[in-house]
Amino acid sequence: MLLAIGLLFTVGGAAMVATGARDGWMVLIFFGVCAGVGAVQLWPQLLRSEALDADQLLARFPGPAMLRSGRKRNLIMAFASAGFAFGIGALLLRPDIELSTRLVLWAGVILFGGGTPLLLIMAIKGTSLMLSVDGLTLTTLRRSQMMRWTDLSGFAAVRMPPAGTPVVAFDYAPADKAMLASANRRLIGRNSALPDQFDLAPPELAALLTRWRERALAAASAPASAES
Repeated sequence: MLLAIGLLFTVGGAAMVATGARDGWMVLIFFGVCAGVGAVQLWPQLLRSEALDADQLLARFPGPAMLRSGRKRNLIMAFASAGFAFGIGALLLRPDIELSTRLVLWAGVILFGGGTPLLLIMAIKGTSLMLSVDGLTLTTLRRSQMMRWTDLSGFAAVRMPPAGTPVVAFDYAPADKAMLASANRRLIGRNSALPDQFDLAPPELAALLTRWRERALAAASAPASAES
């Protein structure tokens, strides 16, 4: 949806520039950035920082194997957010804007301006996913969480409404009673989702996690079978 709207208004902005209309360049640049962000959301593989192969990662079992978030994508999103804040701020310089519109524009400046440093920090520190024989450890800016394979199931590549952003969804047993679990299940069919694709296409990442989990559970049950 964002890509379609961005492309539509980018064409409109180009027509405004061609006819010499007021604010044509602003419309062209603003919605051009929107179209770019929409393209990144739909096809994150366009910004893969390195060529990762799921089979090579699976060959590292029992691990640990580390996957890191795409810093290039976060940098581009940070610059896009800064561009949105700048474009909206430029509109505030016009004296003929009504108070209600001005308040909405200020909200946009605060939203995108405040998001820019967060995206820059994410580009610098990043998000990581470590796979081991015991489970997966997800490390974000705020915390590190270890989830055991016995509590995980149903890895699948889905699209998150309303923008259709591709994500890897899964069920995490301890989170099933959380407040957001039922809402997540209605949206994506699972109670949880990873916050990044870690430079793999979502179907590849979902398949990797499924196969790694199968090997880990088989390895865990092997000693018990031998003892019996």
